[in-house]
Amino acid sequence: GLLEVVLTRAPIPTDPVCPPEQRAFLDAVARLLAGAVEREHLRTLITRTATNVGEAVLIFRTEGEAWRIVDANPAAAAMFGVAPADLVGRTTEAIHASQGDHTALREASLTALEARQTFRASGPMRRADGSVFPAEFTLSLLHPEVGMDGGLVSVVRDVAERVRAETELRRSEERLSLIADHVGQVFW
Repeated sequence: GLLEVVLTRAPIPTDPVCPPEQRAFLDAVARLLAGAVEREHLRTLITRTATNVGEAVLIFRTEGEAWRIVDANPAAAAMFGVAPADLVGRTTEAIHASQGDHTALREASLTALEARQTFRASGPMRRADGSVFPAEFTLSLLHPEVGMDGGLVSVVRDVAERVRAETELRRSEERLSLIADHVGQVFW
C-alpha cells in the first residue's frame, strides 16, 4: 500500500479516536518525511547544477595522505579527457602536472580547509593524454560540520584560452609601445 503523510501548519483538531501519543508520533513521522523529501529535492538540484555547470566538479574522499576522486561531473570528464567513471578511483595526484605541484598545493590547502575556509589557487593540471593546461580551482569541505572526513569538493576551470588571450594582448601592447617609442625617430 501507499502511506501518505502530510505535515500541516494548522493545528489538528482533537479527535477522541487518535490519542495524543499517536498524534505526536504521526507529527514526528510527518516532520521526518518532510525533511527527507526536502533533502532529496536539494540533492537533485545540486546534482543537476553540477551536471550542467561548465566547470569541472570533483568530489574527493581523504584516505590518509591520498585524496581519491569519488565523483565527477561531465565537464570534469571532458576537461581531463576521460569518461567520468574513469576519473572515479584516481587520486588527485593523477590530475596535477607534477608530484611537486600536487604536494605543494595539498599542503597549502590544508590550512584553509582546517579553518573551514575555501582554498583558491591556480596551477598546471594534466589531462589523461599527458598534456598540461593552466587551471584555476577552488577546494572546499563537502560537509564543513564533519571536516576533512566528510569529503572535499573542487571546482576546476581550464584557463588556457584566457592565458593565451592575455599573452597575445601583452605582445600586442609591447609591439605598440615599441612602435610609439620609435615613431619620433622615423619622422625625424
